[in-house]
Amino acid sequence: MPYLADVARIERAWTEAYHAPEATALGPNAFAAIPTERVAEIRLDFHPSLRVVCSPFPALTIWRMNVGDGVAGPVDLESGGEDALVVRPAADVEVRSMPLGGAEFIAALASGQSLAEATMSALGADRSFDLSANLAALIGSGVFVGCCLAAAVGPKRRDVNHE
Repeated sequence: MPYLADVARIERAWTEAYHAPEATALGPNAFAAIPTERVAEIRLDFHPSLRVVCSPFPALTIWRMNVGDGVAGPVDLESGGEDALVVRPAADVEVRSMPLGGAEFIAALASGQSLAEATMSALGADRSFDLSANLAALIGSGVFVGCCLAAAVGPKRRDVNHE
């Protein structure tokens, strides 16, 4: 069962997110005050509960089959990997599948890169990375708790439990 360690990491990420400190997530209008020509310079801060688990196996699919009312079924271990986003922006921990390039995007933002730089990192991982769709999904998931312009501060680092 080569996927078992990755399934366990998702479970551990769920537990860590559950016990993480509270924080207020940014809403959909968070960037409204930022001039359009400076949006590329945005740097983002993450919710303290955020975890990202990357696996070369369909570990998220397997994990979902084994929690709550999950229904077991056949899984093709050769179908490719899955990246899981784990966050608790409110009372419940959410575990979501990430699109290709999404994990690289979050890792780049966590290392202090601007929105534009992180987008280039994500595009390097997957040429079909869709910034608008990914950003909307991350905001909707409550992943971000703060933002500023890159020119306003120096490089900023925030460790995201990214495995």
